[in-house]
Amino acid sequence: MSGAEVLGVIAASEQLVEVAFKLAKFVKAVVDQIQDAPDRIRQEAGRIESLASLAARIKTTMSLQTEDVKNILIRCESYMRELQTLLEKISFKHDDTLRKKAWKAICGLQEEEDIMKLFAVLHQEYSTLDTHINLRTNAVAEDILAKLTNLDTQEQPSYVSKKCLQALFITDPAIDCAKLITSKGEIVSGTCDWITQKEEFVKWITTDGGLLWISGGPGLGKTMLSIYLTEYLSSYFMPLENGKRHLSTFFFCDAKDNTRNGSVAIVRGLLFQLLQQRRDLIKHLLPTYEVQKEQIFQQNSFETIWSILLRMMNDVGDSQVSCVLDGLDECEPASLQELLNKLKNITSSTPRLKIIVLSREYPRCLEVSLGQFLRIRLDPDAKAEVSDGLDLYISARVAEISKSRKYPDQLTNHVKKILRDKSAGTYLWISFVVQDLHNVEVSEVEESLDQLPRGLYPLYERILNQVGQDHRGLTLDILRWCTFAVEPLTLSELASALDITPTDLLDRETVLRGKLAFCGHFLSISNDIISLVHQSAYDFLTRKIPNHGEIPWFSLSSVEVEQSKLASACIAYFHDVYLEDEDIFGKLYRNKTRRQYPFFYYAARQWHNHFNHSSQHGIRILEEYSQFFFNSPVWEKWAHRVCAR
Repeated sequence: MSGAEVLGVIAASEQLVEVAFKLAKFVKAVVDQIQDAPDRIRQEAGRIESLASLAARIKTTMSLQTEDVKNILIRCESYMRELQTLLEKISFKHDDTLRKKAWKAICGLQEEEDIMKLFAVLHQEYSTLDTHINLRTNAVAEDILAKLTNLDTQEQPSYVSKKCLQALFITDPAIDCAKLITSKGEIVSGTCDWITQKEEFVKWITTDGGLLWISGGPGLGKTMLSIYLTEYLSSYFMPLENGKRHLSTFFFCDAKDNTRNGSVAIVRGLLFQLLQQRRDLIKHLLPTYEVQKEQIFQQNSFETIWSILLRMMNDVGDSQVSCVLDGLDECEPASLQELLNKLKNITSSTPRLKIIVLSREYPRCLEVSLGQFLRIRLDPDAKAEVSDGLDLYISARVAEISKSRKYPDQLTNHVKKILRDKSAGTYLWISFVVQDLHNVEVSEVEESLDQLPRGLYPLYERILNQVGQDHRGLTLDILRWCTFAVEPLTLSELASALDITPTDLLDRETVLRGKLAFCGHFLSISNDIISLVHQSAYDFLTRKIPNHGEIPWFSLSSVEVEQSKLASACIAYFHDVYLEDEDIFGKLYRNKTRRQYPFFYYAARQWHNHFNHSSQHGIRILEEYSQFFFNSPVWEKWAHRVCAR
């Protein structure tokens, strides 16, 4: 480039740095003023600062001062100025009236789509700019990689490697798999074997790479099929006669668990498994980690860690890599789309990777992105095989209960027949009914089976309609928290949130356990953590009620209203605790505080997430807690201790 052109790049860099830092500061100010600003906007503030850092680096690095880079910088500045304009609509002055502040809060909700579109564009521009820089600093990177490779081939991993692995960890998919087996039971022999004989599967497994999509409705046994496939692929590929090694990776998504419902979480889980099997691959992660530290694993770093995952996958030599992704439909929508955009090109970008995705057919983006690949529909493509597997499952489960309860042969056969006829082909329905039969007297089994509805949703409805009028209020409160909690609550947290009263002989956690029984099969309790038993339970509770239809007492279909109720409950809780102890925020992260006020930690950290999902119902919260939102000491301490952190 000529001297004038170089000066143009430098000028564009300087201008972007100035605009970016002003915008980042303004974003934080807006978030500090009104907590109904979408939480993703708070997260994207870091991206703006990262862009400013790249621009500053370009200004001082001659090799980066190209025409392409200059054009990217100019575009980014334009997008940032648009963002500034939109964000000014939701900013207010402290002396504004409550009505004006509330109106600006609602404007923020209405402008969210345009704001997030601009953030998405900036996100893409950042990735493009980062790629340019990486390409032009390739020689330096290669030198670093060589040094790190030598470092990590020693017997003991380096200190930096250990810190990197600790920061990378979010969940261990192997432990998640073990928990699923514990809660669902061992795979019944013969129920899943059919998959290996399907034409699509055979074609997939006999080629070098590629993606296979297995889709089906709720309760058809997709997760157990995923568990079977992880075990089958390991035995199929290992040991290999030619000495090639097999690297097995898998991930079980869960909409109710923030560590398992996003694209970044999935990639982190896969990276963790690869590094467990091939420690030398950490050479692809360490250069970026040494610069960005823990920031590399944040929600806005998907592009970065995805590129690292690809580099690892493509550096396995002759090894075969398999990946099973279960429940992809349970990912947060924006995050799911982000991952699907990458999976569309997975066969060309990672030829050594063999990947299986198991999910429902919806949302629609799954069909759009994965429809081009090999596919097995559990219904209708494998309806006969699924039915045969279901028969084996029924026979095995009924044989267990028949033996323990000493059923006569005729009754055993009758139970099998009823389960086949009424289950509508869903494993989940059968598992619920079998659990209940363990508590039914042998003489009452026939009558109990006659009363069973056909299919999963009617069974859910029957369970809740059996709850007595006196217990429905508390039962609905429990279901509301378990359905919409940002993260699963513990027994002590939920007991505190519901203000459960202990008795003379029982603590409130024990009292709550008794109350949870009214929810029947809707809830699962593991290690004192409560969650919905299955995604279908969430879908049932939140399903839309037809116009003019009778709204059942357990309906949570008005999601925004329900979220506003939880936001109010959180604010009321930690505001009341503050009145008891004004230094509570300074002790937020102490174990003693969590024991004394179990729900405080959740309420202080997550109230604004519920508020952000309240839409126009947030106006009621602004008015109800006006003393909290505006010129309040508890607000200031919350912002200082929690929001800033």
